[in-house]
Amino acid sequence: KYLSKKKMLVFVNVASYLTLEELQSIQEFSELQDLKIIFLERYKTPGFPQYILDTDYFLCAENMV
Repeated sequence: KYLSKKKMLVFVNVASYLTLEELQSIQEFSELQDLKIIFLERYKTPGFPQYILDTDYFLCAENMV
């Protein structure tokens, strides 16, 4: 109901409160609803792509050379 007009959702530190299955169901829901989501986490979350934001605010993939 409330998410029908939203185009992007940002979650901050939700991996501390939700299980991996709940995070995956949020990701699945967002794909079905064609929503963009960003999980901002302090630690790695298995099964999700990891990006690093450095001090110059440059965003890169974790395994980038």
